[in-house]
Amino acid sequence: MPRLFIAIYRSVIAQDFSALSDWFWDECKAMKRGWELFIFSGLVIFILTSCWDSRIEDGLKNEIVNLKEDNRNMKQDIAALNTQLIPFRTIALQKYTGSEAEAVRKLGESIAAMQQMELDSARTIIRLEHDLEETKIKAAPVALIPKQMQIQTNGDSTITAKMVFVFSKNGVPAIIQLIAQVGDNSTNTITGFDPDASCGAFQSGAGMHQVSENRKVHLLTYSPIGGIATCVNFTVSGESSVQISRNCDVKPFVLQMPLR
Repeated sequence: MPRLFIAIYRSVIAQDFSALSDWFWDECKAMKRGWELFIFSGLVIFILTSCWDSRIEDGLKNEIVNLKEDNRNMKQDIAALNTQLIPFRTIALQKYTGSEAEAVRKLGESIAAMQQMELDSARTIIRLEHDLEETKIKAAPVALIPKQMQIQTNGDSTITAKMVFVFSKNGVPAIIQLIAQVGDNSTNTITGFDPDASCGAFQSGAGMHQVSENRKVHLLTYSPIGGIATCVNFTVSGESSVQISRNCDVKPFVLQMPLR
């Protein structure tokens, strides 16, 4: 009998009845008389049923405790939510007629509509800003972007720089003005400043060249015809530091001739 209780206890605790089943059949085979087998089987069934019912009851008790705890927490959450909704209920009842539920529903729909309007306004602002930026780019004048420069020393010791500028967008500037200035401390002068037709045709007229008396400042004015770039050749009498600037968004830059 003690072996029976031990086997049943281990099987119930471990939730594994395969070993108990094997032991039960072995014991039944060992019994010679029918009444012993009948009593033994009834006793096993009674013990198993009692143990299993006890475990089910314990499990149900634990489940009930957990459900009560969940219910208590849910009530606390509902109470907190109701407290937060008090201002909205007050506004809803002041603004809308009907029952409290109907007024709160109408207030919620109104808030949702305002949020959608705000979202639509934000999208419209973003679209308008994008359109404005595109308009600025399209309306901006064509700028000259420095692309390449070649400097060489000529046979007469003068130094020539060929500067290549590309246009920032389709189209050409109506007029290009470039001004070159040699430093005041330099003894060298500007001996040439002209567009280079190898990069594209151009038009010029009176006032194309405006040169200072000391030949240290030279203003070049011309109009390109078509193309995507323009070139100018600039020559100084000797080694110089030259500043180039003027219109078409050409940022002032200093040119060392020759390059160091």
